[in-house]
Amino acid sequence: MSQQYTVTQFVKAFEKAYQTIDIRAAIIEHEGQWQSVCAVLRIHMAPMDIIKREYKELINRYGFVDSSKIRIIKHCFPFKDYNQLADEFSKGQILLENMTISLDSRDSIMNSKGYINWSLETANRDSITNWPVLKTSVNLPTKDNIHGLLQSDPEIQRQVAVSGYSDPYSPIRYLLQVEFTSATTPHLVIESEVPARIDQVEAKKTKANDIKLKMHLMAHQNLANPFCTVRVKNPYLKNPLLQQNMIPMKPGIKRNFLQKWIGEIKLTPKANDRIEIEFGSENIGSLYSREFRPYELLPIVERNPLFVALTRFCSEEEFKNLLEAPHFIKTPQKVSLKYTGTLFEVSIQWLLSNLGFSAIWLHGYEKMKDGSHDYGSVDCIAYHKLRNVLLLVHCTLAPPNPNEINRHMELSHHLSEQVFHNTSIMVYSVLFTASHKIGEKESNIDDYDNVRVFYKEDIPKLIELVKKGEESKFIDAIVNPLFSPFHS
Repeated sequence: MSQQYTVTQFVKAFEKAYQTIDIRAAIIEHEGQWQSVCAVLRIHMAPMDIIKREYKELINRYGFVDSSKIRIIKHCFPFKDYNQLADEFSKGQILLENMTISLDSRDSIMNSKGYINWSLETANRDSITNWPVLKTSVNLPTKDNIHGLLQSDPEIQRQVAVSGYSDPYSPIRYLLQVEFTSATTPHLVIESEVPARIDQVEAKKTKANDIKLKMHLMAHQNLANPFCTVRVKNPYLKNPLLQQNMIPMKPGIKRNFLQKWIGEIKLTPKANDRIEIEFGSENIGSLYSREFRPYELLPIVERNPLFVALTRFCSEEEFKNLLEAPHFIKTPQKVSLKYTGTLFEVSIQWLLSNLGFSAIWLHGYEKMKDGSHDYGSVDCIAYHKLRNVLLLVHCTLAPPNPNEINRHMELSHHLSEQVFHNTSIMVYSVLFTASHKIGEKESNIDDYDNVRVFYKEDIPKLIELVKKGEESKFIDAIVNPLFSPFHS
């Protein structure tokens, strides 16, 4: 989890890294006065000409708003003016283009704590303006329900339409680059860039079955000694921390005002463990962290060679079609699978194997009897050794049949109580159907004890789990359906 800091702390720690302060505001006119409904102040490392150029590109892409009732105003200041701006803050105002924007909480604004926002998945390693940010916000005092005028004033709506926007909230979202809707109250957003980011985490499996991590960090050249800590945890243990190491970081190439740092470490995690990577700087301490599953970081060719090999024989698109639309698949001439349902069963076995299960297709041996009692049939059985989960897999092209669901429940209950009652094995019935969900009641995890239902719409999600190395989320959906990413 990211640490909490104030803007004042950040400015003091990283003042040598910053060059530009960018302030933008959306203002509307009411009874002869201009008032702000949203404002944003961003402290950047990039020089002023780059920030101005990026804003010009936004104007060219979306259009400018500068009318008699609503305007978007902007001004860039050199960072050396920070103390002067902070003095204005202490008086409860910002002076922008000869207009005073009133603030609600005065000098406490720069001392209110914020969180660091950052996503490795959306990081742009080629950008010198895409950085983690410390973000905080405060309310703006307004009069006469100014915010409501965006929705109720026809002249404001006409003027934004003439400027090319579909509604008065869109220019605020696109040009101020903030979230803003009809439910948003007037506020000031303050964002201060973190002058360092995790650009890339490479992982490679060694011959000894260890995982070798290679960290790529990018930081401002004036940042003092960035550090990186790696922790291996098991969330299921009473004492979850298993290992903790500092990674020695070595300087790499320089580009513009940026310095690259590289560090390596070898770990021996298990599949159920988590790897936490925490990044920080001597200037201020810990900044932010990210957590991964061990094999999620590996390239797919190492993470799931079974899936890679399968797609060389049956393309990914064909595999999806086998699972989503088996009714319309023409099998190769040499395939002796006579019925569409049989082909669907084989395809589900392939899917389970790629999700980390040892799967057995029971073609011809699917019925289970105990004496004279017929417990019904199972198309496939699948076992996950690391999670001790045994699946009784049922496949159907038709929508789920409640009577059949009851048979599945009876069968899984029988095996749990009569065969695996003195073991740690968890037995679940799973139904895969090639039919669509119908209405909100038919969620993919239905209200049946120990029966999990997956529909046609869930197939692309399951294949994505395979490709991303997140196969364990499928087991989580089986074991804890209420917290499942499929439960919607």
